[in-house]
Amino acid sequence: MPLMDGRSQQRLVVLALWSAAVLCGCTQGPFASTASWSPFAKKDDVYDPRQYGPTPREQLDEVRQIAAGADSMSAAEQEQTAEQFARRLQSETSPAMKLELLRALGRFNTPMAETALRVSLADADPQVRRTAVEAWSTRRSPQALQTLARVLASDTSLDVRLAAADGLANYEDRAAVDALAVALDDPDPALQYRAIQSLTRVTGRDYGVDVAAWRQYVQGQEPTPAPQPSFVQSWFDWF
Repeated sequence: MPLMDGRSQQRLVVLALWSAAVLCGCTQGPFASTASWSPFAKKDDVYDPRQYGPTPREQLDEVRQIAAGADSMSAAEQEQTAEQFARRLQSETSPAMKLELLRALGRFNTPMAETALRVSLADADPQVRRTAVEAWSTRRSPQALQTLARVLASDTSLDVRLAAADGLANYEDRAAVDALAVALDDPDPALQYRAIQSLTRVTGRDYGVDVAAWRQYVQGQEPTPAPQPSFVQSWFDWF
């Protein structure tokens, strides 16, 4: 007769204890819980996380649905909902929920929402700051323009500054042009390119990727067209 492995022996011991508890009618003592448990549980007796409340995914979906209806809320409802989201943001530990709450607060035009978004710009996590910048970009207000300009000039994360340059493309304003002009002098070519893209949208001008021409334009000068390279030079540049 083959020997049983450790798992089989454990199962046999558990079954023996359960049988003894049931036969003895134990309802108290150390085997009370064993008597109420059955190794022959039904197939439907499985763990269901929803019995303990909404799952994390369901909570995220709920925040999105509430934010989607922000425009149809009254001023009082917006203020109340934004306050709830802002308070939850302060104590939230889930990174995914923090980002979703920031996106949602961007939909509410209330002082509480604006305060929460401003505070988030000082968060230690660059992803939180970037999401806050993206939320500011949807507000289309003078305060939002000033905020994006400040972030573009001062944040330490390239991703956050790139998001600010993107957001400034939504403002056809001289202040947006001045803010993007700062990025033209940045040593990072990615930021220069993103600033040029936004300047093209804000001004309606198109000087390609000629940084020198764009610098002349933002300084109020008429840009001098860059000389066109010869075919041979273009071929060498391509390689």
